[in-house]
Amino acid sequence: MLLWVVVTRTQLTRLVIERNQGKTIGMCAMKAGMSRKTAGKYLSQDKVLEQRRVPHAWRTREDPLAEIWPKALLMLGDAPELEAKALFEHLMGGVPAGKVEEKHLRTFQRRVRDWRLEHGPDKEVFFTQDHAPGKVLAMDWTDMGGLGITIRGRALKHKLFHAVLPFSNWEWAVRAHSESTLSLRGGLKAVLGRLGRVPRELLSDHSSTATHQLKRGCGERGFNEEYLSICAHYGITPRTINVGRPQENGSCESSHGHLKRRIRQHLLLRGSADFASEEEYDGFLVKVLESANLKRAKRLGEELAAMPETQIADLADYRELMVSVRNDSTIRVNKMVYSVPCRLIGVKLLAQIGENGIVLLAGAREVARLPLSRGDRGAGNRLPAFDRSLAAQAGRVRGLPVARGVVSIAGLPGGLRPPGARRG
Repeated sequence: MLLWVVVTRTQLTRLVIERNQGKTIGMCAMKAGMSRKTAGKYLSQDKVLEQRRVPHAWRTREDPLAEIWPKALLMLGDAPELEAKALFEHLMGGVPAGKVEEKHLRTFQRRVRDWRLEHGPDKEVFFTQDHAPGKVLAMDWTDMGGLGITIRGRALKHKLFHAVLPFSNWEWAVRAHSESTLSLRGGLKAVLGRLGRVPRELLSDHSSTATHQLKRGCGERGFNEEYLSICAHYGITPRTINVGRPQENGSCESSHGHLKRRIRQHLLLRGSADFASEEEYDGFLVKVLESANLKRAKRLGEELAAMPETQIADLADYRELMVSVRNDSTIRVNKMVYSVPCRLIGVKLLAQIGENGIVLLAGAREVARLPLSRGDRGAGNRLPAFDRSLAAQAGRVRGLPVARGVVSIAGLPGGLRPPGARRG
């Protein structure tokens, strides 16, 4: 009986390598694992390694997918996004039992893959972004509602103003209540103050804080005047991504998820997501960000070296508004009514409206701080009649924001409440 032995390409490669090193045919044959006669036959041929095998284009068994593949081609043509497994399970239910089995799934998936290589839809092309040190500061806001942060048991609804240097991945974040110009002022002031230098460009998406629609029905957008003035104040050039292309700000967008995961892990190590005050939570964020930036110090040094040394001018992170304390011991700020201490009735005050609160000044002296209310500003909020003589018993009624005609009385001692309020 004749025994046919197939010489593999690996054996041929070893044979040629050994022969090129000047060894005898016998030694080459032994090294390659073949007889001397076979080795001599191959070595006598020209360009042994360049010979090509005949492609295997014939079937050795019956096609197990013959019953479903023609219909699969029609369905893929109509809906190329169909997944192979879902399509296979759908088609398998329409043929007699035993014709197509679960073991044929992998064969079906390979065939769908090969079809997509030739007839599938075009995919979106992404080009690698080459970041230069010290050139760009990317910024965006991210919602923190999913982390369950609470202040003394009450949920803290907030966002983070998040900025990233793409070259080094150095990042900083500041708590904010909204994507407002005030939060941009405060966030950018904190980031550049922490960095100590100013990059050449500020990259953002097309949020309403940075841009506006130039014409109704037109996709073109332009920078807001206040946004341009903030950039001019710091000497940084504004730049935006293309509309509907968030991946162009990928350095910041992807960092949102990484930062949230890092914060979640630190919360687990801390054992609680509840904080005694917003200031304590802010301090917690600072520690998380400082620990994250430690390993980025080397590349950050390259960034800082590429940025010009300039004096960072201070920028007010608040708006100013003159208010008068009315006879009912309240003031109106941005269509919201706030209660203030009774001793201020009739006094004109300067209100510094920040992202997280209001500071009231009489001249240069601070007289009160109020939490910024987030009620329905368009509801025409009114404060009902309230007997201010209760203030003498309550000590003072301080900073009670009013929303939809209801006075918050959580801080009043001894069950004191406005007239007409129901008992719980």
